[in-house]
Amino acid sequence: MVERAYKDVRNRDECERSDRERLDLIAQKRSQE
Repeated sequence: MVERAYKDVRNRDECERSDRERLDLIAQKRSQE
């Protein structure tokens, strides 16, 4: 039970991190243009 909750938290954390990285890449592309 606790393990599953821990896994859910980690998955959510990874999703947020990937979203942030994607936004950073978009910002870099915009600044280069």
